[in-house]
Amino acid sequence: MPEDLRNPDNIIDPQALNEWFVTRFDPQFPTLGNPSLGAPVIASTPYGVTTPSEEVLSAYDPIEFNCTWAGSDNTTISNIRMKAVLKSGAVPTLTTLGTQTKQSIDVSGTTTYRFNFADMLKTVLSPEYYNNITSDQINSAEELESICVRFQIDFSVLFVDKDGYEREDEVLNSGLYYVSNAILQHDESIRILDTTNDYVLSDSSSKFLTKAPQNKVIYSGEDEQLSFHYVGSTSLDLHYQTYDLDGNANSDNAKTSKLITNKYGTFTISDNGASTIIDDFANISKVDVWIEESTGAQISEKRTFLCKQSCATGYRLWWHNSLGGIDKYTFNNKTNKTYNVSKRTNYRKPLDNTPTTGERARGTMSVQGDSIFTATTSFLAGDLDMFVDLLNSTEVLFQPDVTSATLVPVVIMSTEQAEEDSDGLINMTIEFMPSQSHKTHIG
Repeated sequence: MPEDLRNPDNIIDPQALNEWFVTRFDPQFPTLGNPSLGAPVIASTPYGVTTPSEEVLSAYDPIEFNCTWAGSDNTTISNIRMKAVLKSGAVPTLTTLGTQTKQSIDVSGTTTYRFNFADMLKTVLSPEYYNNITSDQINSAEELESICVRFQIDFSVLFVDKDGYEREDEVLNSGLYYVSNAILQHDESIRILDTTNDYVLSDSSSKFLTKAPQNKVIYSGEDEQLSFHYVGSTSLDLHYQTYDLDGNANSDNAKTSKLITNKYGTFTISDNGASTIIDDFANISKVDVWIEESTGAQISEKRTFLCKQSCATGYRLWWHNSLGGIDKYTFNNKTNKTYNVSKRTNYRKPLDNTPTTGERARGTMSVQGDSIFTATTSFLAGDLDMFVDLLNSTEVLFQPDVTSATLVPVVIMSTEQAEEDSDGLINMTIEFMPSQSHKTHIG
């Protein structure tokens, strides 16, 4: 016990002892009475982001923060580390996702603590699969909390003080950032979703989160989703314009403004429900959809859906695309289904000296196999990007019936698609099978 806790008669001073105990163990006094050692400093942010509220990061790229810490020459400490507490969630609360603790490294002569939070953030992001929203409204992040998530990091320094006690110094808050489950391609010069990227809505040339053709067919009973990132602070309006069967434009329709708090929104084009964009489907030849700010500025491209009055008869697939949204497509030129036995377990047993006609020397214990689905479609040269996303997607669903909410997880077996140098139609064949094998009863 320190000598300064005793009075001149060598008797412990109760008040001094109490102050020593409080400053030693109370978290409000982390430095044992020493002057503050100083908070950490964020030396660099992911991709040099300086205005987090105006950008959206991708969890499939490094989300690195480099921090420094000045320390103190007047205090003898050891085992210095920096702790980062990652918090994520939807408005208005954040919950602790996890903690990282790092030792320092030398970066060009500077003592630096480097953190990468991409893998941790992936755990709270999931594919959209927002099934059959029969609405003509924009859905924002309040309903879609796992698509685009806000996060912040609290940095602090851990050390062992001069008396051998573990201490934690001042906390630095990083402020709010936003992250999505987009996967930007390796050849893009900017691997962050920000206002300079085509896939964040900021002007009329900005794009929705899809690489589908600008004009896309929709059949009776089907629905399509369009998703977007928006980094502004103004409420948004969904606009659409339908055309009659003769191609004449009907009135432009605008729906109630929606404030996008987590930088992400989506809406559905459907004829299923009481209030939908194409609820008069039988009398519509096509529909244009786009997004405007409440000020009247158009901030997205117009996308056109060509209405086919007949029902689709092919195979309809949904998949999580590389931009973080959902693409859907019906392959209806030609379809085929085959069944392939992949494993059969047989057994043998001896027969009696006088076997009956029903006894078996050989039998089957179990059979396992897969249904293989094959579908073909035709598309124009230059429209391959959407199908490249399908071949690369790890989350694909088969919708056997467009009138049902049933979605079957499938595995894509196709591995390539050639695009001929042609202005005509290109045939594409996709092969897939259910993610679960078919098994017989085991006797």
